[in-house]
Amino acid sequence: AARVGIFSQALYACGARRSTENLDSYASRLAGFRAEMQQRYPAMQILDCYNIDRDRAVNAQTVQQALRAHPDMNLVYVVNPADYEICTLLRAADPGRRLRIITNDLCGSQIRMVEDGTIAATICQEPEKQGALPLTLLYRYLAYGRLPVQEDCYTKLSIHIAQNLL
Repeated sequence: AARVGIFSQALYACGARRSTENLDSYASRLAGFRAEMQQRYPAMQILDCYNIDRDRAVNAQTVQQALRAHPDMNLVYVVNPADYEICTLLRAADPGRRLRIITNDLCGSQIRMVEDGTIAATICQEPEKQGALPLTLLYRYLAYGRLPVQEDCYTKLSIHIAQNLL
C-alpha cells in the first residue's frame, strides 16, 4: 500500500507543524486526494506533511528528515511548490528510486522531470483555459453586459506520464 508524504508551500490543513500562507488550491487538492484515497484506496496512508521553503538548504534538510522519519514512504505528492526543485532533492535523496513522485500541472521544468522519471505522473487541469476563460467572461460582461451562460465552468483533468507527454 502507498505510504504518502505530502510536500507543499501551504500546509495549514494537514496537521503540519509549520504553516505558511493559506492557499485554497492546496486545501482543495489535498481534500480531493484524501477523498479519493478513502473511497478507492483505503489502504493508502498519509504519513506526514512537509513545508517547501524558499531556501534550498532548508528543503534538503526537510527531505532528509522526512525520509529518516518515514523510511517506508514510497509515494510523494507535491501539491503546490514554488518550483519543482523539491522533486530533484527527493530524487537525489532516494538513489534506489523507490519513491514515486506525483505533481500537479505541467510546466517547462516538469516536462524534463517526467521524461527522465523523476516525476512519475502529473495531474493537469487545462491551465490555459483556467487563465483565459475568466478574462473572456469578464470582458464579455464589461464590454457587452453578457453574463456567463453557466455559473460553474469545469476543466478536464488529464494525467501525464513519460509515455504520453504532449
